[in-house]
Amino acid sequence: MVMIKIPATEAGYGAMYELMSCAISVNATLVFSPEQAKNSFTAMTRGISKCEADGGCRVEGVISVFVSRFDRKLDERLREIGIDGGRTGIYMRQKYIIWLSLIVYLIFRNTYFAKGYQGWFKGWASS
Repeated sequence: MVMIKIPATEAGYGAMYELMSCAISVNATLVFSPEQAKNSFTAMTRGISKCEADGGCRVEGVISVFVSRFDRKLDERLREIGIDGGRTGIYMRQKYIIWLSLIVYLIFRNTYFAKGYQGWFKGWASS
């Protein structure tokens, strides 16, 4: 299988839709926010739906959330408020990364799984 990496931008969402509607798998990349993850998912599901309506297809999508980039941005903010490394800084960064990942997961579980997409994400819906 071939999977094309597409950035999660306005132009990228259109490309995700077009590729997936033609049965070409997509990896949404450069995802820095829950909003970009939602937009990527919407574009992908629209593409999959069109592909299926045109006669069915086997296509997969991946949304790669870049949590390490958030971590670096958080480092800057922590320094601004006087927390520079050490146990407190490490603890706060770890909590933030876990929180961000959980938020993206919950958006998908609570929004998209309720709409009947759980078959596309085997194992997630029951987690």
